[in-house]
Amino acid sequence: MKKSDYELWQQLKQGDEHAVSEMMQYYYADLYQYSLKIAGDADLSKDCIQEVFMEIWTKREKLSDVNYIKPYLFKSLRRRIVYHKTQKKKELDNLEADFDVVFSQEDFLIHEQNTKERQEKLVKALNQLSKRQREAIYLKFYEGLSYEEIAEIMGITYQPLYNLIYKSLKLLREYLSACSLLLLLLF
Repeated sequence: MKKSDYELWQQLKQGDEHAVSEMMQYYYADLYQYSLKIAGDADLSKDCIQEVFMEIWTKREKLSDVNYIKPYLFKSLRRRIVYHKTQKKKELDNLEADFDVVFSQEDFLIHEQNTKERQEKLVKALNQLSKRQREAIYLKFYEGLSYEEIAEIMGITYQPLYNLIYKSLKLLREYLSACSLLLLLLF
């Protein structure tokens, strides 16, 4: 089960190395795609992402609280890329610091196709769950209710509900991982 951004951030601030690994696991692909769009350089993108995570780790004790990690990482990455671009500009004199994000119709089609495929996999995975598991997942993630509210609605206590959702998410993760592995084997 993915931790909330706030929990993950707190673990990072307390020196938990696994928190940085989890952040990289969750956000690296999105950060890389974003940085490629604005930097136009794969090596610079990778370097800047690495620098962002290194800086977060080294300055973790001084960091303020963050509720949403992804926007924080995107902003940090953008600043890092701008910094590198402006340094390059100073080195090369008249190099423009502005960069342009260029979108193509193909980018949108690929994104739309990937989103559709993920949604289809998720629907198949959700339908593998029992009715009770689907109800708990729906109330938690689609309606945004707290565990206490869901327990009251479903007529069970907190701990069995928590276990039900945990097992449901574990099954979803296993199913989705198996689908991803199958796709990798096919291609």
